[in-house]
Amino acid sequence: MGTKSGWVEKRQHERVLTSLKVEYRLIEGNPKKILKHEHYSDTGLDQVLTLAAKSPVHQAVTKDISVGGMALVGEQGFPVGSIVEVGLQLPHYKTQLKFLAEVMRSESFVEMQRTFFRSGLKILAINKADIDHISRYLHIKKLQNELKEDFKNLKK
Repeated sequence: MGTKSGWVEKRQHERVLTSLKVEYRLIEGNPKKILKHEHYSDTGLDQVLTLAAKSPVHQAVTKDISVGGMALVGEQGFPVGSIVEVGLQLPHYKTQLKFLAEVMRSESFVEMQRTFFRSGLKILAINKADIDHISRYLHIKKLQNELKEDFKNLKK
């Protein structure tokens, strides 16, 4: 990315504004250790996700998303550095995409007398085919967003 108003964009992937339903839950134990292990490539994501089986499932909505991460808004926050299992449902796609992500930032805010959390997630482990599904969705969504903006400008 480039610079904006005097700061340098650190993200590797462009984010696209979109609201998608997400389920997520905290992974207990030390999943980072598992992910760093030399044999992780032989460990299926399903085996790592069993670490999350004991944690409650929370609901959230994406604010923006990229192939490398996303921003979520929900009623539950997690400490920075936590690892979460995320279930993302793309429109017109039959199955929920599952992946592991690290909470990079989390802040609370109050709206309509309720506390919500805005969290930034970085994807750590995801199926390659799911990255392709996300990438295609983002390409289409970006074009839709640009067309909406162009249409707004025509009305002026």
